[in-house]
Amino acid sequence: MIDHELKEACSQALGRYVEQANAYYRRRMPLPKLLFDLRGATAGQMVAQRVTRSRTEYSIRLNSALLKQHVHYFTAQVLPHEVAHMVVDWIYGRRVRAHGEEWQAVMRDCFGCRPERCHSLPTVPARTHRRDYIYRCACQSHAFTARRHKSAQSGSTYLCRTCKGTLQYEGRADGALNA
Repeated sequence: MIDHELKEACSQALGRYVEQANAYYRRRMPLPKLLFDLRGATAGQMVAQRVTRSRTEYSIRLNSALLKQHVHYFTAQVLPHEVAHMVVDWIYGRRVRAHGEEWQAVMRDCFGCRPERCHSLPTVPARTHRRDYIYRCACQSHAFTARRHKSAQSGSTYLCRTCKGTLQYEGRADGALNA
């Protein structure tokens, strides 16, 4: 959960970048909604939702776990990165590449940032997929997740990529025999 002060700092930085873009491009782009709901290894995401033919609503999603650890990087690089996507969408629409020359120009010329496509922040997976179910074919054993095991128990057939044999349930990885 993001505390109020951090949300406020991000909101203020976002407002400054939108104002900067509006002044630079002499436009009246809207302030996007700011969300802190992104997960995984992605730092930020700009979402453009066409409401009508002439109106688009924008939101910027931030990864709260990464934000808490790298506040300065988010306010100095991630927010201008996502606002640059909004600027490009506002000016050019969807007929240009996401990280193409137009986006790079906004990053460089308007915000004075290096146009980096991806961040290099250290990330930890939000969750790992446990593989607790062992299946066997003629040549090797295969570890299944709970979802794949349930699918196999419900009638889905899985084949080994090596020997093309049908995989048969052998037991749990922890030694338990019940499904």
